[in-house]
Amino acid sequence: MSWKRLFPRVATDQSNAERVELLEPAHLLNAHASRLNALRLESGYSSDQFEQLVRVAFLRTAEWIHCLPATRAENHSEAGGLLRLAVETACLAFRRADGKFLAGPVSSDVRHRERDRVWRYVTLLGGMVRSVGRCVTHLRVTSNAGAATWNPLQEGLWAWERRVGASHFQIEWRDGTDARPTAAASAWLASRIIPNHALIYLQSADDTLPELLLRVINGDKSGRVCEIVEEAYQAALDQDIARRGGDDATVKVGVQLEYRLLEALRALVREKWTLNSPGSRLWCTQQGVFLNWKPAVNDMLVRMRAEGINGLPRDPDVIAELLIGHRVLVANPSVTTGLKHYYKLLPQMRGAPKQSLEVVRIVDAELIGLQIHGVDPIPAEIVGASAGSGLEQEPSAAVPEPLQLPLEGGDDASAEVLVREGTDTTSSLPISPKPQPPSSAAQLERLKRFGLPGAVLQKLAEQLVREPHSNAIARTSDGIAIAFPDGVAPHCREPQEFLASCEAQGLLVSEDATARRFVRTRKVGESHLPPRYIVLAPRIARHLPLPAGGDS
Repeated sequence: MSWKRLFPRVATDQSNAERVELLEPAHLLNAHASRLNALRLESGYSSDQFEQLVRVAFLRTAEWIHCLPATRAENHSEAGGLLRLAVETACLAFRRADGKFLAGPVSSDVRHRERDRVWRYVTLLGGMVRSVGRCVTHLRVTSNAGAATWNPLQEGLWAWERRVGASHFQIEWRDGTDARPTAAASAWLASRIIPNHALIYLQSADDTLPELLLRVINGDKSGRVCEIVEEAYQAALDQDIARRGGDDATVKVGVQLEYRLLEALRALVREKWTLNSPGSRLWCTQQGVFLNWKPAVNDMLVRMRAEGINGLPRDPDVIAELLIGHRVLVANPSVTTGLKHYYKLLPQMRGAPKQSLEVVRIVDAELIGLQIHGVDPIPAEIVGASAGSGLEQEPSAAVPEPLQLPLEGGDDASAEVLVREGTDTTSSLPISPKPQPPSSAAQLERLKRFGLPGAVLQKLAEQLVREPHSNAIARTSDGIAIAFPDGVAPHCREPQEFLASCEAQGLLVSEDATARRFVRTRKVGESHLPPRYIVLAPRIARHLPLPAGGDS
């Protein structure tokens, strides 16, 4: 019997909602009879033991989550999909734990073999409730006409349906969900679902097993038991995605892959991923916006396969290089060999992971549909940044070399302005009537360590030698202004890449104190400035080999 016949679904007028007819929980569990029978034979439990320890636990799970789907479209998305995911994960975890001798060294003693079976039972319970928290975090259930709303933390769905007299219920999917609150919700529901005699059975072998079970449910990945459950969960997802891909005879083609990837990124930003919280995929920092790449790629592939887009590359590095080539991501300028797109990011906030995250940097947050206006960037450390990467602060004790910049609109066009770091440029500036030209070779060597920005600025300086009165560069109270993109475009094929590299290395002065905007717009009374421009930080501006202005 197909899932469509067993769980009829009727679409409502709302595009984000589904209406699901009701069935007895025991009938839902009967759909998994063959899998449960195989589990009973494999486990070695007697019929009574299996009924009390396994079947009762699955029945209580079915009563609580009833015939809810696990996802909107990615995997296990049919009615009853969440229960199927629980059963498949539990059975796979129990099977993968066979022969691992989780309880201790190999022993032929009957007591030790039974103790090892109790440890395998921990993996079964952990796999069973691993994803039930989705009914709390991912969706909202209302009765026939929306008169009543189910509280999944208070009572099971089947009990609520009978209490409110619902003949069917409606599902509305929530946006902005994340894995961390789902694990916490699963732990809460486990205390309601797992029978007391199951906990007594665990304690009979080892007093620490209930605590281990809680760690498994919370998503802890340390320890062999936690690893087995996590692997079983991912295997259940992969099997369902493969099955769906095989059933779908139509494959969407005709649109380049990078646009599909960008579309998936935008959808996940809009519907699932959160920002600047423990377990987040996205991190808005003072150095830019970063994406926890490998988990993010897994989410993207799952979503695209669910939409029937097959033949995708599975290597996260291949996808990263593709998006770098289309200016969605920016390469790490401090990496010269190997994989050039990864950063090691260590967020410095309460609850953030204590180990660095392997992330990629987004060129433009708005390109992927992420609105960061009003978001306070969190402090973060770029781990392993080289001395020339520009991601660390240089010592302020060193006296910078003067920047020679031609004055505009003065009586003496050949005079120079000497600007030093920390100098108030709005006051009267010392004028040197006989400037000493800088050493171009020495200045070029200093600019090399800045990568792309240094090369572009060197070309800009060479242009100013030929055109001393160019409008591409000007002086402001904050520092040296460069027209953007007009002043950069003649020397860089992709001005946006130049801007992103400057931002990543901290080479620009932001327009406001929150470091949210770097491209400025000319204001009233600033006719000497370009219409749109960026301001270089003193740490790179002092290395510019700018010539003195010639005679007008």
